[in-house]
Amino acid sequence: MWIRRVRCHVCGGPKVTPSRTAYDYCSWCGTFVDWNHQVAYDTRGSQQPGPQYDALKVYLMPQIDAARRRGDRAAVEQAYRRLYAQHVADCPAAYSPRVGDETYRERIIAFHAASDALRLLDLASTALESEVERVSRTMFWMHTPEGQVVRPDRFFAVYNAFLPLQKRIDGVLRDAGVAAHHPDRAPEALLHKIAISAFVQNWIPRLDKATVQAALTMTGLAAQYEEMVAPSLDRRACAECGNRFDVAHGAQCVMCETCGTMLDARAHDVRCGQCGADVTPPQGERQFACPYCKCVLEIVRR
Repeated sequence: MWIRRVRCHVCGGPKVTPSRTAYDYCSWCGTFVDWNHQVAYDTRGSQQPGPQYDALKVYLMPQIDAARRRGDRAAVEQAYRRLYAQHVADCPAAYSPRVGDETYRERIIAFHAASDALRLLDLASTALESEVERVSRTMFWMHTPEGQVVRPDRFFAVYNAFLPLQKRIDGVLRDAGVAAHHPDRAPEALLHKIAISAFVQNWIPRLDKATVQAALTMTGLAAQYEEMVAPSLDRRACAECGNRFDVAHGAQCVMCETCGTMLDARAHDVRCGQCGADVTPPQGERQFACPYCKCVLEIVRR
């Protein structure tokens, strides 16, 4: 079994606590570090958008095509904002737990809408995308002791078509300064890595072990797939919503993946004098209300 283990590009710590959505945040400093394809598409109730999204897409695609032909980026973005708003509602596991915050939700929708509009309006990107689709239609399957898998040469044909497409998209987004608008402050290098990682994650279940290893090595992701060692975890409770979850022992800052609050894992849990609950305080706060009884609590630093 391939076990994915991501390391933070800021503090270097490994991701050792589970993610409730596809957005992986560092278990030690709370930084956004990767996007998890499996969580996005295997989470019950969030695998596929619903009929409202499908109907909206059918309604908007003629408008998007017309706006694309006349080079109207604003109109294309506006249409994609509507699509992404519905997609967030239908498939919340594909996004950050922070989408519950209206400001964050609007910013991530705007980021994805701008990215798609720029890609769609760039003729070179659409041409390269068509080439990926063409090569993808030439799949051949093999029966192996591991099960039915894609023939290695056909996978690498798709991979070699995908690379120039992603390079072109990276350049288009870089020139437009889109990364600066990501609400998690994701640097361009991280966005590129996430795109490559998502591509590989999508293919891993359909490849034999040797091809998976070759793909991980070629993409520089080999270090992210290793034997998982059971981490030392502490059970903590969120000061905002009261949800209890596991936190890596020694972590500095973590995000509650139920409500999106950033919590100060370095601080001692605060015991409520009224209801007796122990909760982990929010980052940067001196006082906060108990999530269970709303009594005002003081933070004690370590």
